[in-house]
Amino acid sequence: MNIFGWLWDGTTWVKAKADSDGHLQVDVPSDVFITYAEKIENLNTPANENSLFSTTVPSGQIYVVTQMEAHDVQTNLPMIIISLFDGESGYPIAMTFLPGANVPFFYTGNIVLSAGYSLVAGFVGCTEGDWIYFYVIGYKRTIT
Repeated sequence: MNIFGWLWDGTTWVKAKADSDGHLQVDVPSDVFITYAEKIENLNTPANENSLFSTTVPSGQIYVVTQMEAHDVQTNLPMIIISLFDGESGYPIAMTFLPGANVPFFYTGNIVLSAGYSLVAGFVGCTEGDWIYFYVIGYKRTIT
């Protein structure tokens, strides 16, 4: 028995497809949720301010960032700031003051990056030779 019969696709009614056992068949694009995860690090920083940049989104794609984490292993920094970067300027998203040495600064939310954009973590007050890390996690989609 077909309880679906017809489905609305937003513009027209289309007949639902089922396999021989009556299970609804759905076409799902192969790139719906391609995981995006990046680890950016500098294991020998110069003193003072340092920045770590994520990959710039290529033409024809968007990245949806769902989580970020930044930390300095050795130094209790005055500030860590995470910003959206358009290739020329940074636009602050989140910041923390006195996070503690080797204490992760987490950001959770949905940030959509279009072509030409990236993220940058700024570490203020590094000591020479510090190890700094920036993790970016989410998914990416191809735009057609």
